[in-house]
Amino acid sequence: MPSWIPEQDNSPRRTTRRGGQLAAEDNSPRRTTRRGGQLAAEDNSPRRTTRRGGQLAAEDNSPRRTTRRGGQLAAEDNSPRRTTRRGGQLAAEDNSPRRTTRRGGQLAAEDNSPRRTTRRGGQLAAEDNSPRRTTRRGGQLAAEDNSPRRTTRRGGQLAAEDNSPRRTTRRGGQLAAEDNSPRRTTRRGGQLAAEDNSPRRTTRRGGQLAAEDNSPRRTTRRGGQLAAEDNSPRRTTRRGGQLAAEDNSPRRTTRRGGQLAAEDNSPRRTTRRGGQLAAGQLAAGTTRRGGQLAVEDNSPWRTTRRGGQLAVEDNSPWRTTRRGGQLAVEDNSPWRTTRRGGQLAVEDNSPS
Repeated sequence: MPSWIPEQDNSPRRTTRRGGQLAAEDNSPRRTTRRGGQLAAEDNSPRRTTRRGGQLAAEDNSPRRTTRRGGQLAAEDNSPRRTTRRGGQLAAEDNSPRRTTRRGGQLAAEDNSPRRTTRRGGQLAAEDNSPRRTTRRGGQLAAEDNSPRRTTRRGGQLAAEDNSPRRTTRRGGQLAAEDNSPRRTTRRGGQLAAEDNSPRRTTRRGGQLAAEDNSPRRTTRRGGQLAAEDNSPRRTTRRGGQLAAEDNSPRRTTRRGGQLAAEDNSPRRTTRRGGQLAAGQLAAGTTRRGGQLAVEDNSPWRTTRRGGQLAVEDNSPWRTTRRGGQLAVEDNSPWRTTRRGGQLAVEDNSPS
């Protein structure tokens, strides 16, 4: 038997050695080829593996083929159930379902197939709108789709960009609700902020309460004081450390320059000017400022304190409110307390 094998025949099942490796130049099936100590398949026959630089490489589109480039797997075809590695990670470039992809040591899913998780920069990221998907960006969860019951974190906080009910949102370490769904609390800069017109919502801006909507029984604070810009009844307003009522709704008190001033013609209002009382109408309520009791409405048995004192803005009996490390109750439900700044907070209207 000769020690050499001719190269130019097309007979199957023939092997060729060049430089200590196998080389198949013909297109016969089931032939392996080595180049530089690796396998290389230049033909399109199925079930052929190819090595380039110590790795597997599949240049054809035959299914169930794995490819390695630079010590990783790489699948260039769109056949299902194929995994791809690039730079030591998995990468799926096709839209086949149930495929995981890694980029930079993380999972990344570029297709819209359901039940896929994606990691970017060590976090999960879901770019598709499939339900029940969680997304992390910068070490936090982020949900870009409008599927219900999804939580989103941005900068270490929860953020809900969709309008699905019962969603909480945090921005900068606070809760923020951008949708108009009821029973949602919002925090901005360490305070509560309600941008929607749903009733029984409290809002804080700069450490104070602020109500921008016209829903009744809402209190507003601006610059450490209460301010009511709407014409809803039973609202108190403070400007520059005093109460100010700009509307003509009855039972409203106003302070200007450290004194009470009633500009409207509603009865039973008291006014102080220069430290004195001035009643142009029938006075049935007394008011004290500077660590004293103050009653602005005509409801019996109500007390209000500001500056480390009790304050009750609504007309429900037996309700107390504290600000600055005190209790605060914004709703009309009985026996509910709210604490801010390391205190308890109850935003719902359920009793007990």
